[in-house]
Amino acid sequence: MDLKAGLLWLLDSGGAGYLAYWLIEHVGFLAALKPEAKRYAGFALTALLAAAAYVVAVACQYLPLPTPTVQGWAEALFPVLYGALVASLAVHGRLQLSRRAEAITK
Repeated sequence: MDLKAGLLWLLDSGGAGYLAYWLIEHVGFLAALKPEAKRYAGFALTALLAAAAYVVAVACQYLPLPTPTVQGWAEALFPVLYGALVASLAVHGRLQLSRRAEAITK
């Protein structure tokens, strides 16, 4: 995998959501957070990873430069952040909530 493929995975395949979920579960200070704080940290981390990947992809000219206005950048970042947050929720639902459901049924 090269840089372009990694950045596009973070942006297009929900990779930011997967990576944020993994970091929340495996990085000491993040894993030690209380559940409510962990939820918000997960959202913030997902958004930060996706936005950073987008900025790097634009800087490397893998993606076109948005219109150089606040509105242009906001319109370019909105679908990136929205997609990453939805992917984060999907990962959480698939991995965390399915574990809870299994524990309840046993």
